[in-house]
Amino acid sequence: MRAVVQPPMAAQFLIDNRQMAFIMSDEAANIAVFNYLPEALESSGGERLILRSEINIGTNVNSFMRVKGHISSGFVENEHYSLNRQSVLFCSLDGSFGFVRPLSEKVA
Repeated sequence: MRAVVQPPMAAQFLIDNRQMAFIMSDEAANIAVFNYLPEALESSGGERLILRSEINIGTNVNSFMRVKGHISSGFVENEHYSLNRQSVLFCSLDGSFGFVRPLSEKVA
């Protein structure tokens, strides 16, 4: 659980195949990713979102835009799975932009 909760600035959904997360930026220049996991003990039966990651990017993000997944290369192993992933583009108050894209947690 976050010790100090900053006021939010923007939020959006992040879709990864059949999983959905929430991405949020706050006034302290953080981007946080939350998951809905009702079976997790710390979620109190699904009443709380689970903080999965948080990063300080050094600038305040004021807007998110979700875009459909696409591929442009024949080197992708699972084309169907890649098409079901969505990216989230973000813009900040200082004019910079970036994106967040889900990655698989597969280990070799």
